[in-house]
Amino acid sequence: MIVLLVLGLVLLIISGVRYWQRGRFHWVTIVTGIILVVFSGIGIHLTQSQHFGMSKIPVEKTQKIDPATSLMGYKIIATNNSHSTAEVYTYRRDGKTYQTTDSDKRPSVKKIVGKQGVLNTTMNTYQVTSPWQQILLVGMPTMIKGESYTKIEIPQDWYVINQNDLISDQKFVTEQSKQIPNKVASETTKAIQDAAKDDDSVLTDKGKQKDLQDKAISDVTNQVNDETKQALAKRLNQQTELK
Repeated sequence: MIVLLVLGLVLLIISGVRYWQRGRFHWVTIVTGIILVVFSGIGIHLTQSQHFGMSKIPVEKTQKIDPATSLMGYKIIATNNSHSTAEVYTYRRDGKTYQTTDSDKRPSVKKIVGKQGVLNTTMNTYQVTSPWQQILLVGMPTMIKGESYTKIEIPQDWYVINQNDLISDQKFVTEQSKQIPNKVASETTKAIQDAAKDDDSVLTDKGKQKDLQDKAISDVTNQVNDETKQALAKRLNQQTELK
């Protein structure tokens, strides 16, 4: 295209010089020059805007991904907005946190059968792949990056929730865990009192008291964690944006 544009301009310059020297136009040269300039200009514009004369070649990349975080065993992908308008999804790969970016359309997310999350990225490139394209587009880029698309596939047991909901859930779990020390103290006292009814040496035996305290810690922690996990599951099922 550029060669034809230059050729057309040269013909117009030659016509101008001849007119200046001889006082008359060489119409064939002028018309040919104008046609070359106009059509090559249109061609250059179409090449830059619509990749005219280039071959469309998709470049695909597939990566294994992990959930952005795990909360009480529940695996979570976080979004920057509601699922219907989300443009950014946060996930992890090789121990580092990443976000989906530079996609010309909203990432598509679907659940699959399997245990491994997958991120598929497709970028359309436009390339010069044949001799005639090389001649036609000489002097122009031989490869142009086009639009990109992202598709995320996640296992059935992963949750997709808003980042704000994730923060709220993390606070909920933290608040629930704060109950444990007071409950342990209460349960330990009750256990010692109950044991003393059959063996009053418990009231002075530090070893026996320690055993009762350890059991109370284990029982209370398991109870609180079970209740918290059940409550968290209900929250996640209400929050998840991908059923």
